[in-house]
Amino acid sequence: MAIKKTLFGALFILISIICAIYPLIILPVLLIGLCIFIMDVQLRRITRFLFVIVVIAAIFGPYLSIPGFGGLFLFRVALLLHFVLFLFEKKDWAWLSKLKVPFLAFSLWILFSIITLIWSQDMQLSLRAIYFQLESLYLIFIIVYYVRQVKNLEKLFFLDYATISLIHWSRVL
Repeated sequence: MAIKKTLFGALFILISIICAIYPLIILPVLLIGLCIFIMDVQLRRITRFLFVIVVIAAIFGPYLSIPGFGGLFLFRVALLLHFVLFLFEKKDWAWLSKLKVPFLAFSLWILFSIITLIWSQDMQLSLRAIYFQLESLYLIFIIVYYVRQVKNLEKLFFLDYATISLIHWSRVL
């Protein structure tokens, strides 16, 4: 374990030096630092934290984008990272049987959207729309997954209210 942290630390310092010349290298530096920081944290806690980040980033939207890359913002990055980590997390799927019909309907809608690619005149626009549908399906899924009790819903509403209040007061001042 100490060897891994030493290796990550040395790599972190090396990339930090290179970052002075190439500024976009800051992204791997932050990623390596994050890996060192969360190395001993349970995956369930990481995905729960990423869920909170996704909810906050969904409110801020493109305001949290990487400069120079307008289409790449925190919501999309956090959602993709959550999806990858969520695949490896041990889950209880018993609750999903109650929501089988809505998720099946949404999945059929996406399937029919994929079928319409056959006669689509603008393939790039159609693929973008399908991506947004998949994004919204996953967002609905993780909200339903993490918000199963009223207490969790109250926490989510409070988090949204605090974020919107922060946006409002930052514009007023």
